[in-house]
Amino acid sequence: MDPAETIYVLRIIATAGAKSARMLGERYDIIVLVEEVLPEAAEQAAKQFIARSSWTQPEVQQIAPLAPKLGMSPILEKAVEDARKNGLAMIVYDTPVPKH
Repeated sequence: MDPAETIYVLRIIATAGAKSARMLGERYDIIVLVEEVLPEAAEQAAKQFIARSSWTQPEVQQIAPLAPKLGMSPILEKAVEDARKNGLAMIVYDTPVPKH
């Protein structure tokens, strides 16, 4: 990791595509971890990453630098490890976002 880079955590709601392994057309919460220098660059990288993973119509709900490790779940710990190794990681929640 470049010392100037930070891991940003983005909460994105996006629509499942055919190859997303989720119910086609449903919207899901996705957590994306991105290693970047600026939050704007992290948002752009996250949107490109989820598009390559068969997700569409991304709406960024929140973006923040990763907080110090305080009681992370094993799933989040693995995603942080992957983001540090590969620059990006994604966690998709199992339940679709309720329609309003």
